[in-house]
Amino acid sequence: MTTPNAPVFGGPFVGPSGPFVANMPSAPTLPLDTLTHVASTAADSIIDTYHDALKAARGTLPSFYVPPATAADGKKTPNILWNGNSYNDGEAFREAYEEDMPGHTYYDVQSVDAQVLFVEPEDDGAVAANTTDATPNGEPAAVNGASPPKAPKKEEDRVRSILVQASGFVRLQEHKDGPQRAFSETIVLVRNPAVEKDRARGLTGDGRRWLIQSQVFRYIV
Repeated sequence: MTTPNAPVFGGPFVGPSGPFVANMPSAPTLPLDTLTHVASTAADSIIDTYHDALKAARGTLPSFYVPPATAADGKKTPNILWNGNSYNDGEAFREAYEEDMPGHTYYDVQSVDAQVLFVEPEDDGAVAANTTDATPNGEPAAVNGASPPKAPKKEEDRVRSILVQASGFVRLQEHKDGPQRAFSETIVLVRNPAVEKDRARGLTGDGRRWLIQSQVFRYIV
């Protein structure tokens, strides 16, 4: 369904609580095919399931957002701006959505664009495992009782945030004949720390790999 464009790097994206700085020319980057794959896969993983949840699984909406948190500078996440109304909690948004929106909402996403915002630098302290100095699961082995060195991250795992822009139509109240509104949506996705922690421990890391950190949704007049 989604057809994200190849990722590009530009200036800051301005969200509800300020700018999100995209990669600049001096920032670490990855091969274009890796960036394209990660951005498109992340967009696919969130767009269809999220809009389906808005329609028929509203109780699951909080699970799409990062846990509520306040940074040292006072900025709160998630930043959710829905048709002019601001929320900093997925559960608060769910409650408002269920109260204010009609019982039926059908979202038809017409276009999606995705681009990588931030790539984590390579860890200079990480070393590649080899056949003579590795644990059975391929991780670097400890030397002389010291903690084993960290294995280098896969290239795609160094992508830490992604910008997704979507547009389409939403049918309200009734599937065929209800009023229809065009909408535009901008989302910033970040890695799910709970899933990453599980994967680092050798578990499957089941769950959403990407969560919504910032969201701006509005009807288009």
